[in-house]
Amino acid sequence: MIMDHWRSFFNFIWQVQSGRRLVPTALGITLVRGYQCIDPDLCLPDIRGFIEHQITLIAKGQADHSLVVKHVLEQFKQKFVYFVKQIEHMDALFEAQFSPLSESGRAMSKCGKCLRYMKYISPQPPRLYCALQGTLLPLGQFRACAVLHSGS
Repeated sequence: MIMDHWRSFFNFIWQVQSGRRLVPTALGITLVRGYQCIDPDLCLPDIRGFIEHQITLIAKGQADHSLVVKHVLEQFKQKFVYFVKQIEHMDALFEAQFSPLSESGRAMSKCGKCLRYMKYISPQPPRLYCALQGTLLPLGQFRACAVLHSGS
């Protein structure tokens, strides 16, 4: 049962092409971009490398198992809490990637990374979206401009 669940999840994230080659789906790419946006460490090998190093130290008797587990669990708890607080970035990225809004947006400004036109998405909050880079740029709130000019 659990294997079927993971297999279904895996198929949403990856497509198998020509034998053993895995190609990420649009969902997989968007997930990774969301992780990179919220906490880049989740996509880098540094955390895994640290944990593997700690496991090696435990195996050699140079580190205490319970202290390592406690430290790693606390680290992931903090990452989880931070991720939950920043989840609106993931929501915005998914909305821009998978909703008809990104298709209905109009070409507005060029992306600084790939120099292709980004799409302006007008429903609140207004933002620019680069489909090639998967970049979502929120635009400033007009109220801030009104506050700056209200004293003159």
